[in-house]
Amino acid sequence: MSNQPDPSDSTALPDNANSGSKSSQSIARLWLGGNALGFAIATVILVRMTVSTSATPLLMGGISALYASGIVVSSCVGVLQALILRRQIPRLRVWQWILGSILGGYLGIFLGAMVNMVVVTSSPNATSDALLLPTTAILGAMLGVSVGLGQVLVLARQVRGLRRWWLANVVGRSLGWLSAVLVGLLFIHLDIHIGDSIIALLVCGGIGGLVYGGVTALALPSLTPRQRSTVDGPA
Repeated sequence: MSNQPDPSDSTALPDNANSGSKSSQSIARLWLGGNALGFAIATVILVRMTVSTSATPLLMGGISALYASGIVVSSCVGVLQALILRRQIPRLRVWQWILGSILGGYLGIFLGAMVNMVVVTSSPNATSDALLLPTTAILGAMLGVSVGLGQVLVLARQVRGLRRWWLANVVGRSLGWLSAVLVGLLFIHLDIHIGDSIIALLVCGGIGGLVYGGVTALALPSLTPRQRSTVDGPA
């Protein structure tokens, strides 16, 4: 009598579990790359649009670049994000995701500007250099609050896990902006004029997008589809 192993004794994962894990990893990699690419492209566009009015408008918080960023960033990044997320959320509509991101972006810019105004006026003796990083972190966090809210409203009827997604947006945007500014300051320290260097702009935006993408990628698995309610007929 042969000692054939019983199928129930196998410790290997089922095929669908393995494929699900591989699919999640694939989406996470695409998410990282898409955000890095989107923010890199958006950074170049924004700085090129406003370079005539400020030496480093985006990285140092120029007003014109901030208001332009509402539509530029949300368009460049939002399209890539939506196309990637549709692999996990098939019913997601690209135009809704982009619109929610744009409206959230402008609300975040307004809130960030208001909060930073209070910070600056309450610190009259602080230099602009000393306030640069805290105001950058605040602006990024406010953008995360508002853009995350817009995305949550788009996803609310389709997936669960939105609280974690919103929190990841707040942390990710704040750390992403800080990372981009710190890299920009490094280039300035190396006497590289950011507004004249496409490579420097791509690096700054790409690193900011990579940090944001890395934080939000941790929340991607929590976005699980909602089960459609069904009404059972009489027995």
